Amino acid sequence: MRRKVIPVIIFAVAVFLAGCGNKNSEEDKNIHVDTNINNNNVVTNNIDNTLKEEKNTGSKETTKENSTTKPEESNNNHKSSYSIDDYFKFKENVKYSYAGTNSEYAEYVTYVDYINGNKVQLRSNNGGTETVTVLQNNNGEIAKKFERNECYYRENFTNKPYNVSEVLLKEPLVVGTTWKLSDGSKRYISRV
Repeated sequence: MRRKVIPVIIFAVAVFLAGCGNKNSEEDKNIHVDTNINNNNVVTNNIDNTLKEEKNTGSKETTKENSTTKPEESNNNHKSSYSIDDYFKFKENVKYSYAGTNSEYAEYVTYVDYINGNKVQLRSNNGGTETVTVLQNNNGEIAKKFERNECYYRENFTNKPYNVSEVLLKEPLVVGTTWKLSDGSKRYISRV
């Protein structure tokens, strides 16, 4: 009897361990975001950890090196049909909802607190903390100028002294546009 039980236990453990594996490890590195706007001015972004778009276009991007274009490979002289305003529109009374998986804090909500000229103050809540960020759209670039973590009160920080300076996006919005951050790191547009 004992000889029959041991192989059954070994088989059950093997099946259990095989079921615990991560089948989507390569797909988890690529995230597709769908944006929908409903009648209440709520922008909903659903993060889908699949490669539907890449599979439909026949792209075979499997590594970070393959999925980005190096700045030296493109020409900055192309005229872009996009502007910063196409990606960062400052709208009042908007709630952005981001859905995520595989983490307790992957899902979060962002609200527009204040708009002051070319600056917008955003409040993000991921269920664990609230962060306030001030972005400025100036001279063809959008930059993070202020950030405060663990900020559980409402205050207009758009006129406060800057505590950070990080360019998030810079025109022209064409592949290969490059810029450097204050810490010396280099950023570039790899896809439009």
